[in-house]
Amino acid sequence: MASAIELACKFDRVNPGTRAPVYLSGMTDEVPGPLVAAGEILKMLNVSRSRFRAIALHPNFPRPFQTLSVGSVWLRSDVEAYIRDHRRPRPSADDDEQG
Repeated sequence: MASAIELACKFDRVNPGTRAPVYLSGMTDEVPGPLVAAGEILKMLNVSRSRFRAIALHPNFPRPFQTLSVGSVWLRSDVEAYIRDHRRPRPSADDDEQG
C-alpha cells in the first residue's frame, strides 16, 4: 500500500513548500483507509500532547494525509507502521512486577 505522501504526490496534492498534502475543496477521491487525528494518536502512542508534538516533528513520523482547518489527519496504517517500526514495546504490567 502506498503511503499518504506517495498518494498525495501522485495526485499533485502537495504543498511544494512543505510537502504536506493539501485538501482540495470538493475532492471526490476515496481516502485509502481510516484516518486518525492527534487525539487518537496520543492514545495509540500512550503519550502526552506535548510529547506527541515532539514525536510528530521527527523525520521518521509519517506526514499528515491532510491538513484541515481543525488540524492534521493521518492514515491509521501509516501511524501503525511507525509504531511497529520505530517504537519500543512498553513492558506489560506483569513484567513490571518482579518478585
